[in-house]
Amino acid sequence: MRLTAKMPAQSELDEEHGLAAKELADQMVAGQVSYTLQREAS
Repeated sequence: MRLTAKMPAQSELDEEHGLAAKELADQMVAGQVSYTLQREAS
């Protein structure tokens, strides 16, 4: 991740952080689901 000298507006930063957090949560849920399915299948 690169830090630029010009920081974005706080609202932009919050929006990007919120989106990243949501994507991470979605990936974690997807990982749990696939793990559970694999465990039940074996």
